[in-house]
Amino acid sequence: MGQLIQRLVGRLRQLHPAWILSVLAVVVTAGGLYLLRENRALRARAVEMTREIGALRVQARLAYDRAAAIERRATELDSQLGSAKSQSTATGTKNTQLSREVTELKTRLSRRAQSEIALMTELAIMKQKLAEAGSAAKPPAISPPEIGTAPAPSAAPSTPSQGEAEIEAYTRRIAQLEQQLTELLTRAIDGTPAEATPPAAAPTPAPPPDHTVVRVGPRDSFVIIDYGAEHGAAAGMIISIWRGTSVRAHVRISDARPRFSIAQVLPASLKGQLQPGDIVLLKQ
Repeated sequence: MGQLIQRLVGRLRQLHPAWILSVLAVVVTAGGLYLLRENRALRARAVEMTREIGALRVQARLAYDRAAAIERRATELDSQLGSAKSQSTATGTKNTQLSREVTELKTRLSRRAQSEIALMTELAIMKQKLAEAGSAAKPPAISPPEIGTAPAPSAAPSTPSQGEAEIEAYTRRIAQLEQQLTELLTRAIDGTPAEATPPAAAPTPAPPPDHTVVRVGPRDSFVIIDYGAEHGAAAGMIISIWRGTSVRAHVRISDARPRFSIAQVLPASLKGQLQPGDIVLLKQ
């Protein structure tokens, strides 16, 4: 390149000065036009780049806003996740507590059922012993004196015999057992503390056939039915126990509570073994 310029300069020296000035003017003019065109192109490029920079700034601002929104959403989700974990932990704790309470309730129900069976069994044994003691305590029959003979002198009043003491003890124990059984069933069925037996109410219409036997005593000696004073039950009422279309037994109510009653089975009417679920109807 340098050699080419030197050659041009050497040839220009050989030319006439006027020609040299003309050539230099042309070169300067061409260079000026070239520089002017390049300047315009650079200005246009600068304007275009300014616009691109503005667009990039807008995009950067939008990206920043989206990033900030995503960060806020992430914070909210993290907070919700923490709340969900806390609720899940609380739910798990509550489920564990409910399971423990259900287990305790089942244990209590099992103990209550065992207590009912034990009381019913002891009550049946006490009644049997009472019947045996009553039979043994009956005085022997005294035949009338023969004609012409003097009547035997009457014996002086004596103290209560051992059989009478046993009968009194059995009676007291039976009363205690019946009271305990009544209180236990009151808590199990009525759901309230034991109450005094309400006075006998006026006769009411027969209960609907949805009253049933809840418990059956040992050897079908008595039953517990979900027909109480609130439904019209009263001590002394005769109730029929049905299964299907046949009568299984007749019972007499001995203790009427608000929502259930204890009834003694009339032995002569018993026709087969009784069981919970048998239907209760007033004896017609």
